[in-house]
Amino acid sequence: ASSRKPSVIDLRATDVYVVGDLHGDLPSLTEALALCGPPTRTACTLFNGDFVDRGANSTEVLACVLLLKLAHSTSVHLLRGNHEDSLLSEVYGFKEELKAKYRQTQVSRQQLGPGDRHADKPVS
Repeated sequence: ASSRKPSVIDLRATDVYVVGDLHGDLPSLTEALALCGPPTRTACTLFNGDFVDRGANSTEVLACVLLLKLAHSTSVHLLRGNHEDSLLSEVYGFKEELKAKYRQTQVSRQQLGPGDRHADKPVS
């Protein structure tokens, strides 16, 4: 049995807020959440992928969107962007951010693996 999510998300909310391409920019995530308001049954937030890379706070952005999904599983939705891939995360800086923040000299692809963690998410 596969745990993959469907490729199409059926959003039946009155208001749908789409937040895209955060690329590790925590102030942008904070501003987007302030504009959207809290997720509810009638107002959902769709994160359009590309959570990591380029910005200085990819770890924090990724943690925040994952925690939001856990806390509001029916009103927060995460799509997988092209940066939720272990190779792109390695090339565009997420790997280096993890090494610097957690003082590791080596970060394996399994540790980095956003592509593996996000493989079950629909593609944006």
